Amino acid sequence: MAKNTTYKTDITKAIKDINPDALFSILDDDYEKITWFEDTTVISESDIKARQELMDTRDAHIIPREKEFLYNVKIEKQLDNLWHDIDNGTVDKTGTFYTSIKAIKDAYPKESE
Repeated sequence: MAKNTTYKTDITKAIKDINPDALFSILDDDYEKITWFEDTTVISESDIKARQELMDTRDAHIIPREKEFLYNVKIEKQLDNLWHDIDNGTVDKTGTFYTSIKAIKDAYPKESE
């Protein structure tokens, strides 16, 4: 079984980067479990791996930028959420202010130093 454990970019994203119109299914992010449909030209495992490597390098900046964007949710929105929570009597762990920030922190936990 050729399970993908090397690349950060999954096989599906690499295939779609090569051919956005590709029709296929895949199980377990495994090269040997790709089924090609209709008139889609089969993309070789080596071509997919090459694209994964390229995307890992090319897109390395995206995740940190997405994380930074989520952490820097506009202060206006945070204050609006806080105002509504105060108005609704939910300035606790059930309020929108808390739950929206908690969701970001859960999705992107601090990395150990």
